[in-house]
Amino acid sequence: MKGRKKFITYIIMAVMLVGISILPSQADNASPPVLTLSLNDAIDKAILNNPQVGMAAADKKKKDLAYTQAKRASVRMADSSGGGTYQANLTQYITPKVAQLEGEQAEKVYEITINGVKVEVEQAFYNLIQAKEKQTIAENALLRADDQLKIANAKFNIGSVAKQEVLAAEAAQASARAALTSARNTYHLNTMELDTIMGLDLNTVLDPQGVFTFEKQEFELQKLLDTAMVKESSIIKAQDSYEMAQWNYDYTKSYYGPYNEDTIKSEQDKITAGLSLQKTKDNLITNVNKNYYSKLALEEQYDYLLKNVELKKEVYRLTQLSYEVGMSTLLDAQKASDAEKQAELDLSDCVYQYNVLKSSLKYSIFS
Repeated sequence: MKGRKKFITYIIMAVMLVGISILPSQADNASPPVLTLSLNDAIDKAILNNPQVGMAAADKKKKDLAYTQAKRASVRMADSSGGGTYQANLTQYITPKVAQLEGEQAEKVYEITINGVKVEVEQAFYNLIQAKEKQTIAENALLRADDQLKIANAKFNIGSVAKQEVLAAEAAQASARAALTSARNTYHLNTMELDTIMGLDLNTVLDPQGVFTFEKQEFELQKLLDTAMVKESSIIKAQDSYEMAQWNYDYTKSYYGPYNEDTIKSEQDKITAGLSLQKTKDNLITNVNKNYYSKLALEEQYDYLLKNVELKKEVYRLTQLSYEVGMSTLLDAQKASDAEKQAELDLSDCVYQYNVLKSSLKYSIFS
């Protein structure tokens, strides 16, 4: 009997334990975390957590260490009796210069990487705000489709239109609802994109604080070109490659003479590096000009697109009224609604592209 009671006690305890284990925890029931942040908050988090910044910082430390090692090797070579050979002179005189230049390059690349991450954050942040705006545009389009369906049903009930018009209005409503679902999904994906850039958990729900506006910013083309030529990543690397190729050629020529095969090879390396540098400069000048004049074009387009939205809204309002009193068709109202939606999307895209271009020009990121 005691054994049976003991067995029953074990069963009850086991049931209690199982019951406890299958109860949903507070963490399971909790809503995903919501993070309210401004653009500056997003930039700060990305600089702190983005792996690109961490890798650039690690590379900078490695290049600093390599320079220290190269200097020590140079001193040892100068103190040793093994000097005079090609490799010995290379270690003593050229390798430290190359290591120093690579260290300086890594320092510049680190700063450029931070600016590049800032551009990524701003682009993703504006993308998220635009996605929220496109959700609103889709919601408004669905409301217009709902109104059109109500009018079509009212007309059908009094016998002024056929069932076909109601079905057409229902189809348009279903299409508008699907577009809204798509806009909501896009917003979710854009949230995950910004989470990734900031190094946050992908389940973090973001509440971006900012208005999706078009604010003009003036830039001088020549200043942009001058800044890009000293701060843009591609030009820095190409210039350093050319300088190192020049050092190698000068040293090889001084040691072996101008007609040695190694000298001729190093000369061709120098020529190749020079041509690559020139190509990089040409591409950079093209990209800076392209971004600059695209910005000016968007400034001109914005005023037109803003007025076009106002126009399409008024056209839809009048067409909808006309449809209600039987002076226009459902198709006319749907076309006017689609035109209003497209005008709003065109304006939204203009604002987004302008803000992204401003980021590129501001941080001199063109490659």
